[in-house]
Amino acid sequence: SSQEVGILFDRLIAASRISFDRFMEQETPFFAVVGGLIAVFRIVVSRTSAAETTSSRTSQAPKAHSPSVGYRSLLKSYQVRILVLLVGFATITLTVVDYQFKAGARLQYPGGDLAGFFGAFYGAASIVALLIQLFAVHRILKRGGVFLGLALLPLGLIAAGTAVAFAGTFPWIVGSKFVVQILLFTVDVAALQMLFIGVPQRSRGQARAFVEGVGKPLSMALTGLGLVVFSGAIPLHLLSIGVAAFAAVWLYLARSNHKAYVSGLVDSLHSHRFDPAEGISQFHDKTFETHLRSSLLKANDDEIAYVLEIVSEMDHVDWSAEFRVLLARENPAVKVACLRYLQERGGERDLEISQSLRDHPDERVR
Repeated sequence: SSQEVGILFDRLIAASRISFDRFMEQETPFFAVVGGLIAVFRIVVSRTSAAETTSSRTSQAPKAHSPSVGYRSLLKSYQVRILVLLVGFATITLTVVDYQFKAGARLQYPGGDLAGFFGAFYGAASIVALLIQLFAVHRILKRGGVFLGLALLPLGLIAAGTAVAFAGTFPWIVGSKFVVQILLFTVDVAALQMLFIGVPQRSRGQARAFVEGVGKPLSMALTGLGLVVFSGAIPLHLLSIGVAAFAAVWLYLARSNHKAYVSGLVDSLHSHRFDPAEGISQFHDKTFETHLRSSLLKANDDEIAYVLEIVSEMDHVDWSAEFRVLLARENPAVKVACLRYLQERGGERDLEISQSLRDHPDERVR
């Protein structure tokens, strides 16, 4: 009956709680289960990636359904390789910071005080992270570009890790974790996702699955294994030397990824595959903006319409100077596009320039 099923269910829940409490007292089986779950997660990612590739493969790529072939092909791409390295070093750094924070908290707060400390910490960090997400992320990416979004967290961890290594006090360890909590899932994640726009669209989905579904859990598992083996031999505060060192490598890889990201955007621009609707038009990347300004002035009449369409989507950048130069071109379509832009964004001097075109031979310009 339903009543008997309910009683049996309650007994199973109670037995599970007791078994779990006993199980948690032993660390080695716990790490074994975590390792097993990561292995299962790896298999699921491979199967899902294979299914997605199979559904989208073409006659020109009959073997695309094989995940191993797909991964080997992905790793031939420089962008994907350095993305894997970036996520890997970031995961290693963040895992060590998390271990350091929780191990230090266990030493500082016995019994029920530990839960109270975690509740207060994560509550305060979540409020600050929410405020950053609502009011700061867009401004940071818009003004500082993708690289600033990628650099803030490793820079913060280099500073905090150095302070922990020298001071050796728990409040500095809390500060390291606080930096992670307020920046990781706000600015850093947003900037990281922007990097995938630089990857060719045909392999972007599989690249994201490989980087986040294979590289991240593998790095986490290796870091966990290292902590199990070496954590007892290294004082807790000295782990921050490793945090600062890995964060420095993370920062270097962030710079390399940003260069590859801009290069990918430039390549897509030259091959007419750039899509401003994918998100780049919202953010200010100075390097890409400089290239666009140069491309705008050097483009021939066949290319200019494509470039003009892109720059018109980037509302936060003023292209008036370039459009004034392009207005001198003989192509009527270019003149019309420039006049429309200057009508919305120009000033008094542009009104005088447009008046000189009232007698232009082409009626579209007039």
